[in-house]
Amino acid sequence: YFLSPAEVRLTANTTLRAGAGEPVRTTLEQYILADGAGLTIFLQRDGRWTKTLLDSPELSRVLAMDPAADLKLFMENLQMAELAGEETLDERTAHKIIVRVAGAALSELLPAEGETPNPVGSEAARFLAEGGDLQLTLWLDAENLALLKCQADLTQFMRKLAAGVDAFAARRNLDAATAKALKTALSDIKAEMEYTVAKLNNATPFVLPAEAALAEITPAAPSLTNPAP
Repeated sequence: YFLSPAEVRLTANTTLRAGAGEPVRTTLEQYILADGAGLTIFLQRDGRWTKTLLDSPELSRVLAMDPAADLKLFMENLQMAELAGEETLDERTAHKIIVRVAGAALSELLPAEGETPNPVGSEAARFLAEGGDLQLTLWLDAENLALLKCQADLTQFMRKLAAGVDAFAARRNLDAATAKALKTALSDIKAEMEYTVAKLNNATPFVLPAEAALAEITPAAPSLTNPAP
């Protein structure tokens, strides 16, 4: 992850399970480049590259957000913090801390109503806020308090979002079938997140793969927060 200009490289191994069905495992590789006017997203899934252009200055701004501003937002929305002992991560002693953050912190990362003519930001922000508080486990370097690892069980957060689908559907004029499908999907999801931080302020520059640059442009799919007219 680099700032000014914002450049992101992400690799992920995901496992999704809906209800009692078999888990679906997927390997993703993604590059996101921001130029101030919007984002270019390159995505490799199961060996196939796609390229999507998003004309969204507000999302480009969010991607390049100042870490100091992120920390201020986090502290303003911190509900609880509890020291849960010390652990060793990659030969580093780390303080393990359990925190609870108000859902408003997530919503404030997106543009507020009136900041953009695109309704995605304000509606998504409101929907995230309805998910309630979010509990995280953080591991901070005991020597310099740098973040080494973050972990969260998002299952209950998804359940709370599911409970707010009816109000969300009414605001967005979603038909009953779509609202029911969304509510069922959120209710059935078991979601966990974990990431580690390495090479802080010393990341290795990356180069966009040639096959990604040559990928055909895929139209951005309309979302539930910004349905096609």
